[in-house]
Parts: sequence; C-alpha cells; structure tokens
Amino acid sequence: MRAPGRPWRRPGVPNPGPSPLFEIVTDAQEHGVDVIVMGSRGPGDLAGLLLGSTAHKVIHLADRPVLIVR
Repeated sequence: MRAPGRPWRRPGVPNPGPSPLFEIVTDAQEHGVDVIVMGSRGPGDLAGLLLGSTAHKVIHLADRPVLIVR
C-alpha cells in the first residue's frame, strides 16, 4: 500500500521517462480527480484483448475509481 498523498511509483524501479500509466495515475492524484475515465481499447497485443493494457493496469493500480468507456 502507498502512503496517503504520495504519488504511485513502483518501488525499486527507476522511472525511465513518462509512461501513460505513470502519468494518468500521478495526474489523477495531483489534481484530486474523483474518477479516472478511459477508453476500452488501444494498440496492443493479447494482453489488451478486451481492455487496452494501459487501462487494465490503471484499473488495478489507481487509488480511485476508474470508468472504462467503449
């Protein structure tokens, strides 16, 4: 669990630069949004068969509700 008010960051892994996952979760925390709204599909392979891989990761890692739209 992350401490309240601290941006999400995977421990022990340096940030190689802006990634969609990191940017979405961090921006949501910094701006105090109530819900994150994302599209259901994006470019990807089998991991994104039903959901895009970024949307799938945000659902599991965000500390607030995530609404997926089609």
